[in-house]
Amino acid sequence: MSNQVGIDINGCAAAAYASVGLIANPFRPCAIGRRPEVSLPGHAAAMRLVREVAFGDDSADLPLWLERSAELPTAYQSFAVADLLAGSTDNQELSMLVAYVPFDCFRIGRVRGTLSVVADRLSGRTFGKTLGLYALEALLVIDHEILEAAALDLSFVGELIALCDQAPEFLAEQVFGPHVVARGKGDQAKNALKIEYHRQMQASADSEPDPDTLDEDVDEIRDLSEPSNDDGSEAGQETHETDEVEYRPIDAVRDYVIAHARRNLSPVVARALRVYFVHGAGAMSQELKVTRGPRKTLKALVRFAGCRFKRVVILYDQFDGWGAVPQDLRMKIVAGLTEIRWAVSPHAVVAIAASPTVTPELAETFAAARKVDWTMPEVQALVGAETLDEEALDSLLSACVLPGRSIATDILSGINEIKSSAPSPFVLDQFAKEAAAVVDRCAGIEPASE
Repeated sequence: MSNQVGIDINGCAAAAYASVGLIANPFRPCAIGRRPEVSLPGHAAAMRLVREVAFGDDSADLPLWLERSAELPTAYQSFAVADLLAGSTDNQELSMLVAYVPFDCFRIGRVRGTLSVVADRLSGRTFGKTLGLYALEALLVIDHEILEAAALDLSFVGELIALCDQAPEFLAEQVFGPHVVARGKGDQAKNALKIEYHRQMQASADSEPDPDTLDEDVDEIRDLSEPSNDDGSEAGQETHETDEVEYRPIDAVRDYVIAHARRNLSPVVARALRVYFVHGAGAMSQELKVTRGPRKTLKALVRFAGCRFKRVVILYDQFDGWGAVPQDLRMKIVAGLTEIRWAVSPHAVVAIAASPTVTPELAETFAAARKVDWTMPEVQALVGAETLDEEALDSLLSACVLPGRSIATDILSGINEIKSSAPSPFVLDQFAKEAAAVVDRCAGIEPASE
């Protein structure tokens, strides 16, 4: 029996659920106080997407079409998105990053809107693990064609790898500092930034702008990684204080990792890592958006995310205002999404949550996409129900079943016992909590503390 706590898809309990044929507990959302008639169908919709992405055919390099219901209120459909975002990132077994891009984000540009969301999502509280895994990958096989590799103390690097091999977050903390939103701006940090600037900062962005991105143009933004001295002079004007800063072995490691990112990912990503070291995750997130080549930077980011996540999903949603968009702009948006789909392939997959009746142009363009049911058909049967709808129950259960598996018979027997003793009129919340407890018990998961 496992001692894991039932926290649904958000934690390592996924392995326990897999032992009974499930991706996650079909009834867990109601145990934390949300409206079960909406949260349970939302959870089922999220699990259908997880099943397709995490356990589907990886060889099928196709986008995903999440079929929305035009009649269902947007507020109801948001439960599926919330469940998906809350449960994907921290799940070690699924290892999936979901970047949610509402239609309104296109106001700042089709590609830049996507880049902005991916940058924010990647820069979250678990960024240290992603950075640590990338740094570990770069240090395990030293690229001696990178000039900064000559300054590495190989014995120090070996000790660092041995110390941090099983803890990539600790490696990132040792090299770049702890993950914080904003760091202090003390003299030591300023001087360290000046050293890194003069050693590495030659290009401020991807050298060549993307073609055909006139709508993506933005004003030039001052590079956060280029400091100015207290007297107002540029950092290029060396000061005596800068020359006296000690250059340590850990500084050489940081220089090398950043140079490795510039060579293998993007100058923008390399610049952002310098900003992360000095200013923290908040400034890094903004720095990732400062680029003349948003498509190149977006592709570099999803490749960077691939160091940690097996699957990256860019999910476009909230197309309610599609009918008010002029026809010529609609076609530009369709073309933009198609370009993004190919730009991020095979490192990420594009998913579009929409109704064909609302967005016919998108439906036609992505007609060959893999289909996932996000209509939440169980809602109508569960809202105000006085009896348990068997078809809705089967739908909730089947959404969480692993492909090629079946639900453990102990779970089905336990649910049948709850059904036979259910009061009249039927109380969905009570039934769902009891059913969630049955699933957890069969999976060997301890009840979550209230």
